[in-house]
Amino acid sequence: MQISENKYRLIAENTSDLICTTTFSSKPVYTYVSPSYKKLLGYEPDEMIGKNPFEFMHPDEREKITLLLKKNLRIKNKQSLNKKETEHFERYESQIKSKSGKWYYLENTANLIGDEILFISKDITESKHLEEKFASIYALTEATLNSIENGILVIDNKGKVLKNNAKFEELWHIPKEIIEHKENEKLIDFILDQIINPEQFKTKIKKLCNNPEIYSQDILNFKDGRIFERFSRPVFIKGTPSARLLSFRDITERKKTEKEIQKTQELLQQMNEKLEIKVKDRTSDIEKLLRQKDEFVNQLGHDLKNPLGPLIQLLPILKKDVPDEKSKGIIEILIRNVTHMKNLVTKTVQLAHLNSPSTTICSDNINLLNEIVMALENNSQSLIKQNITIINNIHENIMVKADEIYLIELFNNLINNAVKYSPNGSTITINAIDDEEFITTSIKDNGMGLTNAQISHIFDEFYKADSSRHDFESSGLGLPICKRIVDKQGGRIWAESEGLGKGSTFYFTLPSVKINK
Repeated sequence: MQISENKYRLIAENTSDLICTTTFSSKPVYTYVSPSYKKLLGYEPDEMIGKNPFEFMHPDEREKITLLLKKNLRIKNKQSLNKKETEHFERYESQIKSKSGKWYYLENTANLIGDEILFISKDITESKHLEEKFASIYALTEATLNSIENGILVIDNKGKVLKNNAKFEELWHIPKEIIEHKENEKLIDFILDQIINPEQFKTKIKKLCNNPEIYSQDILNFKDGRIFERFSRPVFIKGTPSARLLSFRDITERKKTEKEIQKTQELLQQMNEKLEIKVKDRTSDIEKLLRQKDEFVNQLGHDLKNPLGPLIQLLPILKKDVPDEKSKGIIEILIRNVTHMKNLVTKTVQLAHLNSPSTTICSDNINLLNEIVMALENNSQSLIKQNITIINNIHENIMVKADEIYLIELFNNLINNAVKYSPNGSTITINAIDDEEFITTSIKDNGMGLTNAQISHIFDEFYKADSSRHDFESSGLGLPICKRIVDKQGGRIWAESEGLGKGSTFYFTLPSVKINK
């Protein structure tokens, strides 16, 4: 080793820097290694002295370091070497392997002293790892920023541009030369030149910079007709709002669509207003016609009942007084027709009354079983005549909210209907199910049954199923009256059948009444 002074050796052996010397030749070897090598790499000096430094270095760096040394370790002439002059060379980085196999990063300086090279190295492994970590974070941040659909611009609290993403350059049509040269003033001027109210924008930015904690959102209108939505929020560095992140989104098409939607809505509103006026006028006309119809039906019923009354009373008397059977038969036909006419008039008036919006129905707590029993008594003659068996499954405690008079009418019509179209000796089953809110009552017969087409019309006024179209006693109003009664009391009514000849079941619901036990 070519250092004669003990003080230099003392310095080398007590510093944390790695100090070594190597021969200056095509195959250099270590001639001195400071104790700090052992602390960092685990090698004793004797394990390194006399060995080629490249044995400890990363293979990928040998060529690089060789070229570097060849470039810098030039001896101008042989005389300078003999004079033991010192030459200094540029710094470079290298990797060196420890005895345990771990790789360390070193920052090196080399000095030519006589015929040897003096290397002074610093361990920069930690900072190198941090640098790699930051590089990775930076790359991830760049990738994230450039994947965002919004244009991003970051400015410090003095208005200086710190960062932007690719979408920002695209949205604002920023020339490449401005971006490449990072000309802050030109970039700001270029931005402001595109906006309709640049001074207002500058004032807002300045206000935000002076109040960095404020979140803001507004609209930017461009001279070329574009519209941007701008969001702004503070960027915190070590807990302090030190910059602003401005986010820009092109909403030109959205605004156009919103305007079109608004125009369409206004047009629809105008159309709705006109339609409402027409509907109101038409409704008024319909209500007037309905009132006139109800008045006409009521008056017609009254006018028809008056002449029918004497006929109904006198024809039976006349029948008794005529001597021959032929005349009695004729009078019997007249009695049937007059009775049918009275029944038809009565039901027509009743239906008109139920159809009227002004008609209200009482709502009392009614025991369902009592009403069924009463209705069965009312129809007992026809039940006995056709030998019909009644299976009544109604529980004695079931209560409904209903009008008693109309409820009896409802049961009379449905039971009469079931008896009329059931064969002799058949069965009618009556059930009721409580589903908490409503009571669903059903009346099932073994009669003629119904098709789906018939079921869809069964509650229409004056409708008669095929087999009852020529039934003289059928008015076609019994089931429509049942429907109006149920509707008026907040329930619903419907029919079900498996087909012709398989019987029918009529269901209706009425509000349930709970009994406190």
